[in-house]
Amino acid sequence: MIKIFNKNVILTSATNGFMVLIGLASSVIIARYLGPEKKGIYSVLMTFVSFLLYLGNYGITNALCYYSASGKIKEKELFQHAFMLSALSSLSIILIGGFLYFAIPKFHNINISYITLALLFLVTSMNIFNNYFINIFLGQKKINFVNFTSLARNLSELFFIYFLIITLKLNILGAIYAYIIASLMLFLIIYQKSYKFLKFNTIENNYKNLIKILSFGLKAYLSNLFLYINLYLDLFLIYYFLGATSTGIYSIASTLIRQFGFLPVAINQIILPFSVKDIKNSRSKILNNSITILIIFYLIVFIMFYFYGQSIITLFFGDQFSDSNNPLRILLLSMLPLGLWRIFSGQIYGLNLPEKNILSSGLAALINIAMNITLIPRLGIIGAAYSSVISYTIMCAVSYIQISKNRKR
Repeated sequence: MIKIFNKNVILTSATNGFMVLIGLASSVIIARYLGPEKKGIYSVLMTFVSFLLYLGNYGITNALCYYSASGKIKEKELFQHAFMLSALSSLSIILIGGFLYFAIPKFHNINISYITLALLFLVTSMNIFNNYFINIFLGQKKINFVNFTSLARNLSELFFIYFLIITLKLNILGAIYAYIIASLMLFLIIYQKSYKFLKFNTIENNYKNLIKILSFGLKAYLSNLFLYINLYLDLFLIYYFLGATSTGIYSIASTLIRQFGFLPVAINQIILPFSVKDIKNSRSKILNNSITILIIFYLIVFIMFYFYGQSIITLFFGDQFSDSNNPLRILLLSMLPLGLWRIFSGQIYGLNLPEKNILSSGLAALINIAMNITLIPRLGIIGAAYSSVISYTIMCAVSYIQISKNRKR
């Protein structure tokens, strides 16, 4: 059990690590060719899109992964429920996204056509489908396919970013369309893999199982939504208080920190299905191994970027983003608590206790909101960085207490 877990973590981490390099290459191209102001506008727009994904998730991804791993719902039925729920979720986020975009005045400064906006909403709907189905495969421990889909998507996005921004010189529009095309390609790959389960000539009508999925999902939903607030609220508030240029500078630091979250994200993905059944007391061993690996990894990253971050940012992103190093040095302190929380939360989901994650992420979100609103007008982007460190640390501490109380479950 432990050997299989470690093998899957190594494989997924290696894949995610390679995707970090791809993601950084994409970020470098976008930053260098768009500059701080346009990079800020692009970051706000794509953060809004990711918010819609979190909003339309409804926690169902976690539920599908859990029930796929537990085997409590038949495979075909699970795929059919996922298809129906993804369609309903997609409709809701199109309506909510359209309302929010036109209702919030600050979005009016983002000059994109209605056709591009409609395509973004459509592709966001496809990504809901992608996320639901990927989590079923993840629960089945089909790690190779999950890693392949992530790798294919990131490589295709990098290719189209290069082609559309550098070759065709489409600037922000090129970056947006690269995201759209890559998401569409991922949708086609996953649909082809799932097609045999979506033949509705024999529809599984077990509504009790559908209610189970929704019940588990809604308990996880608030946690996911609060996590989004913790991860991305600072970008919105910096844009609101300080404008696009400051947002662009801060986005480099926050992007680097999120990119180096590939290891805990990989562990989070793997630990949920492996925590469903405690074979030979494997849960504690898996958790302890994961924590040790994470601490060693982040210690290396911290030392490298604390002392050489300025040089790395200037080398890859250019002198115009040199001020990103100031918030980066502070945000380095947030990596470990956020990474540990991801590991703890993954095991909590595996224990069928999704509601437990609401307290940690919800409390951190409230603190994050209050601190960002207070500190950003006074300290600028440095205030946003301090807010993240404090809120992530609190989130991690609460989650650790919860996992300690439920280890013997």
